Amino acid sequence: MKHLFGWKLSSYSTHRRSRNRPKAESFGPAILALVGKRNRFDRALYEFGKKMFEDAAARADFDFQRETAALKMNVNRGALKSVSNFGPAAFRAVASRVLSVL
Repeated sequence: MKHLFGWKLSSYSTHRRSRNRPKAESFGPAILALVGKRNRFDRALYEFGKKMFEDAAARADFDFQRETAALKMNVNRGALKSVSNFGPAAFRAVASRVLSVL
């Protein structure tokens, strides 16, 4: 996204990350199977998006691993504004731009 939109980002921060999330091992196999069944479309969408991202990154003309490492090193030096600060129009614009280059 940084290269796609020409953003000058040097760090990132995580938001809405559950600190008290129970471990999968704490649930029985029947519950895990039910959750897996109910989330099959989410997993398929995730895998599709992951492949699209990996393909786009492979075609990109930048060192993705180097830039990722630099962002991780700078994580405590600053933070991006929360994505929730963007409105629906911004999300539509981002989605449109991403789809146009893929």
